[in-house]
Amino acid sequence: MKRIICILATLAFSAGVYAQTADDAIMLSQEYYEGTARTMAMGNAFTAIGGDLGAIAANPASSGVYTYSQFAFTPSVTITPYSSTYIGSNLNGSNSKMTFSNAGFITSFDTGGKTGLLNFNFGVVYNKKRTFNSYLCATGQTDESSMLASIGSSLYGIHSPDLEFKDGYNPYYNSSAPWRGILAWNTYGLSTFKNIDEKRFPDVDDEYVAATENFDPETKEAFVADYLAQNFSRSTYGGIQEFAFNFGCNISDILYLGLNLNLEAVNYSESQTYSESAFNPSAFQDGFVNMSQTYWRQTTGSGFSTKIGAILTPVSGLRIGATFTTPTWYSLKDSWYYDMEVSFNNGKRYVESSPTGIYNYKLTAPLRFSVGMAYTFGRFGMISAEYERVSYNAAQLKDVNGNITTFAAENAYIQSAYGSSNIFRIGGEVWAGRIALRGGYDRFSKAAIDASAVSFWSCGLGFKLTQRSAIDVAFQRWNMGERNFTLYDGYFGLDAPVGTARNKVSKVALTFSFKF
Repeated sequence: MKRIICILATLAFSAGVYAQTADDAIMLSQEYYEGTARTMAMGNAFTAIGGDLGAIAANPASSGVYTYSQFAFTPSVTITPYSSTYIGSNLNGSNSKMTFSNAGFITSFDTGGKTGLLNFNFGVVYNKKRTFNSYLCATGQTDESSMLASIGSSLYGIHSPDLEFKDGYNPYYNSSAPWRGILAWNTYGLSTFKNIDEKRFPDVDDEYVAATENFDPETKEAFVADYLAQNFSRSTYGGIQEFAFNFGCNISDILYLGLNLNLEAVNYSESQTYSESAFNPSAFQDGFVNMSQTYWRQTTGSGFSTKIGAILTPVSGLRIGATFTTPTWYSLKDSWYYDMEVSFNNGKRYVESSPTGIYNYKLTAPLRFSVGMAYTFGRFGMISAEYERVSYNAAQLKDVNGNITTFAAENAYIQSAYGSSNIFRIGGEVWAGRIALRGGYDRFSKAAIDASAVSFWSCGLGFKLTQRSAIDVAFQRWNMGERNFTLYDGYFGLDAPVGTARNKVSKVALTFSFKF
């Protein structure tokens, strides 16, 4: 089943309704590590493999394999082509962004022993844990519904005087009205009429009519008067960055153990612009010309988790790995605001901005575990496969004081709508002299009941420049498939237009590594 995502209407906040949702909690709980070009090219199937800075994020015991010190850094470019279909119109485009996927160092200390503890290692590794870069643009024409009318319907039960500023009264903080409704009222995008049908609205003495609608006083019905051009763009960017402080050790060249203390840095930004314009302003009773709305949101914060791992080499060539990651405890802050502008054919234009909303809260992302197996064919190559499991329905939102009852509805939704995800990774490499050929595949089973599985495929090359330096390059493709979307809620029996978005994310990474 394709999931319908209401991009704008679900973000209609009031003073007592917060920006964070259950879907946000899952978004921040999902991990798509990037790593070095080598680990990326091999699908990050490194639970049972060591000797790479990107592998330390997969399994802390990977550092125990090191008998040398190493420094590496991995710049990368993310390319995001997108396309959409909305009310019969198609749009295509592409965006690109440069970032760092991985950087760090590991240093090794030889104990001089022949058995037992042979060496122990320390390292600090930065890794991009999740990228939020995405883009969506849509355009279309309709005379059946409008966002302004949808906003008006969201004000059901709220009297128009409660939307206006008075001495000591601020509707953004002193009323339960959605912020977009307050903006629409104060920019004259909405008006009211009295004595409406009591059967339809028995408890309301004001019904809101949008400037995009004409009102029939006999039937007491409002309808979109003529065709509107609707245009929308949305971009998200940022990511979750992980800083792992690693300790690893080697016991008799048979067992490798490791521990990561992980610090997470969250930065998610979202920018949206929506407009609807009249083809024929004279067809509208109010002379409506255009409405435009911008929305901005940012989530920032930090988190902490620990990860332990082991790699066992029972026989020559065979490696078995396992990891356990504690829940990640996040402290987060959401900030958001709206701007709205409405213009009419009498030359008047009204512009209003909301205050900046700020809310602090906490998130506990679920624990994880993984197991993997790898086999090396001497100096010629290797193959690796692993399984990871995470139960997203264990994610939990709390207020800043750690109280879960504030998010009782959101946490109940997480438990009912989300489940456990099974993650499979496989990768391999073949060496031909100083050149390595690599490939990998990842599959993440669906996180939500009505979501789809996610898959990656990747490939790459490795070049040994000298005994102490190497360059690796990787290409990764993430197919996000099709997603349905609406730009606003339906209202009074009218369905909002449904569009289809298609996204594919490509990444190119280049790693420079040096041994010392």
